[in-house]
Amino acid sequence: MFVTSATVCQSVKDMDSIMSILLFTTIICHDRCLIRWMCGVKLNDRKKSEELLRLEPVSLMTKKSRLKWFGHVERKDDNDRVKRCITWKVEGIRQRGRQQKTWLDCVKNDMESLVLSLKDAQSRNKWRKRIKGATG
Repeated sequence: MFVTSATVCQSVKDMDSIMSILLFTTIICHDRCLIRWMCGVKLNDRKKSEELLRLEPVSLMTKKSRLKWFGHVERKDDNDRVKRCITWKVEGIRQRGRQQKTWLDCVKNDMESLVLSLKDAQSRNKWRKRIKGATG
């Protein structure tokens, strides 16, 4: 059998197209996996991709995750390193002008918008239900 450069080039082009199709399908699968992870849905929940793509706004998702983390830290022991870092006050003189918004300032604003208190954070179930039911 005589192999020409045209047949070699054609087989390379076919391999490139096959590789690009495989790459495309793995990217789609990975994207769907990330969407399920962000929505908190597992494969066993049997939700369609179309249902999952109706995501809530990113600002609400970040607000919820920030409050989940704050509730987790708030329930920790007072001597815990992470809890001490959140309540730690930096010594020294702040710069002139409008002060930068801190993470704790954002958490306080989020708690005000969802009508949550520090006492609510001590009860994990109550805290999670209030955050999960938040719509904005």
